Amino acid sequence: MKPNRGILNSCVGWIFIALSLASQAENLTLFSPNTQPYGRFGQSVAGVPDTNGDGRGEVVVGAWLEDSEGGPLNTGRAYLYDGATGALLHTFSAGPLAEDTLLGFSVSGIPDANGDGRGDVAVGAYGYTATGGPQEVGAVYIFDGSSGLLIHSLHSLHPTYGGEYGISVSGSPDLTGDGFGDVIVGAPHESPSEDLPHAGRIYVYDGFSGELVREILSPEIDSIGNFGHSVSSVPDADGDGLADILVGAYLEEGDSQPRDSGHAYLFNGQTGELIHSFDSPNPGQYGYFGVAVTGVEDLNGDGFGDVAIGADHESPAFHFGRVYVFDGRQGSLLHTLTTPDPEFDGEFGHAISGIPDMNGDGRGDLIIGAHNEQLRESPKEAGRAYIFDGSSGALIEIILSPNEQQGGQFGISVTGVPDTDGDGLGDVLVGAIDEDLGPLEDAGMAYLFRSPFNSPNIALSADLLDFGKTNIDARPGHVKSLVIRNEGEGTLTFADVGLRFDFENESEFVIAASDTSPLPAGSTREIALEFTPRFLGERRSLLLVLTNNPSQRVFEVSLYGIGSDENHHVIFSPLQEKDGLFGFAVQGIEDLNGDARGDLVVGAPGEDEARGNVYVFDANSENLLLTLHSPTPRKRGHFGASIRTVSDQNGDGLQDILVGAYGEDVGSVTEAGRVYLFDGVRGTLLSSFVSPVPETGGGFGFAMEELPLGEGSSSIFLISATGETQQPGHKHSGRVYLFDPQNQTAHAVIESPTPEWGEGFGGALSQVPDTNGDGQPDLLIGAHRMKGRLSTENSGRAFLYDGSTYQLRSVFRSTGFNWNDRFFGVSVLGVSDLNEDGMGDLLIGAKLEGINTGYFTNQAGKVYVFDGSSGAQLKTVLPLNPSVSGGFGNSLASMGDLNRDGYP
Repeated sequence: MKPNRGILNSCVGWIFIALSLASQAENLTLFSPNTQPYGRFGQSVAGVPDTNGDGRGEVVVGAWLEDSEGGPLNTGRAYLYDGATGALLHTFSAGPLAEDTLLGFSVSGIPDANGDGRGDVAVGAYGYTATGGPQEVGAVYIFDGSSGLLIHSLHSLHPTYGGEYGISVSGSPDLTGDGFGDVIVGAPHESPSEDLPHAGRIYVYDGFSGELVREILSPEIDSIGNFGHSVSSVPDADGDGLADILVGAYLEEGDSQPRDSGHAYLFNGQTGELIHSFDSPNPGQYGYFGVAVTGVEDLNGDGFGDVAIGADHESPAFHFGRVYVFDGRQGSLLHTLTTPDPEFDGEFGHAISGIPDMNGDGRGDLIIGAHNEQLRESPKEAGRAYIFDGSSGALIEIILSPNEQQGGQFGISVTGVPDTDGDGLGDVLVGAIDEDLGPLEDAGMAYLFRSPFNSPNIALSADLLDFGKTNIDARPGHVKSLVIRNEGEGTLTFADVGLRFDFENESEFVIAASDTSPLPAGSTREIALEFTPRFLGERRSLLLVLTNNPSQRVFEVSLYGIGSDENHHVIFSPLQEKDGLFGFAVQGIEDLNGDARGDLVVGAPGEDEARGNVYVFDANSENLLLTLHSPTPRKRGHFGASIRTVSDQNGDGLQDILVGAYGEDVGSVTEAGRVYLFDGVRGTLLSSFVSPVPETGGGFGFAMEELPLGEGSSSIFLISATGETQQPGHKHSGRVYLFDPQNQTAHAVIESPTPEWGEGFGGALSQVPDTNGDGQPDLLIGAHRMKGRLSTENSGRAFLYDGSTYQLRSVFRSTGFNWNDRFFGVSVLGVSDLNEDGMGDLLIGAKLEGINTGYFTNQAGKVYVFDGSSGAQLKTVLPLNPSVSGGFGNSLASMGDLNRDGYP
């Protein structure tokens, strides 16, 4: 039971709200006139035949946890509202009630039960306890719909502790032949005998006299079967001219049925004899077939009533839920209804109801609640309801709460309502027990939606607005328009703020002009958006358009632009493919087109299904000069994943270009890798290189470097194969080959001095200005996946080799904490003298090495600077703003002396 919540301040008040939501007549938002936090108004809802003589249906709503004024807690109430105006007609309570009576947990309209020609109301109180009797036996109260007076108090003939008599109740057209409405009451926890606890039973009462007509037990009685958890009258299904009775037993299971798969039964209303027994067409453990049941006006044109049965936990392990519609006369399956947006624990089918024909086809229809679902950007477990065409089973409408809230449980209760607006069509009422009303948590609401459903249908002129390049100093910025069209039949309204931005650069996009007033059917509206970049480079954001569009409440429009100025250039791939990885590798190259300015080489190894491309651009004009393709392209060959500009190799006086394709095949050896040398000016292929011992997954070409052999001499190419195996047991340890560019032969190989499985030796290469005084540049090799001193994974190392003899001179390790995944050696760079010893020095990146921030050690990354001659550490460079996983040091490049201190 609900805990004590204290006393509501009597100064808090509310007014009735009427909302216009995509319909010709006003839909109504209803809340309790005695609004309380946790009152759970809307737990039960029902349509009631006209009670006030205006010819329109009314609605009744239960608030089962409301407290009596100044009295016991959780006594509960129910309220009858005028269906046409929403005005309160009556408040139902049954005199002084004890705490936890829970009156209003179930409600139902009754066709005239007392002969006054007006509809009446049944209200269940399954927590009722009689003085001196067992606790929580339950009760049902019948009220005159016209006067609001109590007509009958109904009580179980077998009062049982926790029997839940009245947890379900249904008014019914005449069952006995006296011409008056009658009442069906479920008591699912009553026990016919000691060995059948909670088997359940139902009671049928004469509505006019209040006398018991009969009791009915389950034909397949089962301990804890909960027969009577749901009950409903059914329009005459067997041709005797009287209504019939549908009962759910959602925890029953037959001998061959899965546990708690559930059953439902259709009984003759006059005799109580069984007409049909229903099992789920898709029985599943804990499927709860029969958790909700409803009778429906003739769906298939045979002149007889039909039935619908909910199984809100069907769909194994996910509880999406299903609803089954059966022919009332034959018992055969007509439709299987499922949610269009299945969600885990959505519980589609927890609440169901027939609806008087609401689409004009002369057949009954159905409303189904899914109180734990949320529609895309809706709050979590906001809930929704669906209206289905009873004849075809087609989805007619998705209904969302006008007041969507997280955990609001819109759709926990649903009902069809007799025509409330005079159009001759049925309407629907939906409860949302946990929606807050202002500061009152879980006060609850109910919503009356009228037919026909003339829904809006939003259409946008674009889902992407590309603003192109805009100068960061230009004001006003670049303006583009978005056109919103309402192609539906109902009015489109804007929810919340209507339009808002989301994503990282949202402050650089503004709404220059907008109007979020309701947009009539067939109308259009233009929204002006302005791009005002403050920073260079690509800028992105999302414009969210929030409306009452039924199938999708929030639409996203991608916004894209480039911040530029006169001194910077932004270059894009000619293809602009998704996952093209344009810019994965970048190298500057000396002037190729005679404009006396350097140019740019860019790799895009993910383009063309990762076959890859390489582009050469004029860095000044951004014009494309060359496009390089692999001579032996292969899907996932990754041509362009590595690029290195090298000295003139064909005598034209201009630099040339090395391109690696570490995933390409060599003959029958897959992913062995290749490297190509291209003429820098014309783009023609000069030569190609392959590993002397090609190996599957060898990764030849992962990294490349040029090492000069001395003044006036040629150079050699260093090409790594990070996945090649040095010796058995050290698979994919890696190698570096030294190639003669002229004859493409490898005259030497450098292998890891301490080979390990998958160490990535050769993952980074750099020449280093002479570190030992022999006048020859030396070679620095990274192995970022090598283990650390304590066998920590991916700790990493780097190795310095003599550029003349290729002998190992120094080994470098991280001096930080010995953690896994530091990736020391993921990048390496040789630089000219930093400590005035006349020798080259070196930098080594450790992109995930931790930095102690005082509270915790993150993985922001570091760069180490070492003396090339002695190997001593000179300094450690840290990021300015360490982040948890910042990748600082992932790549390194020398930029020359920028601050004129004589050092790079």
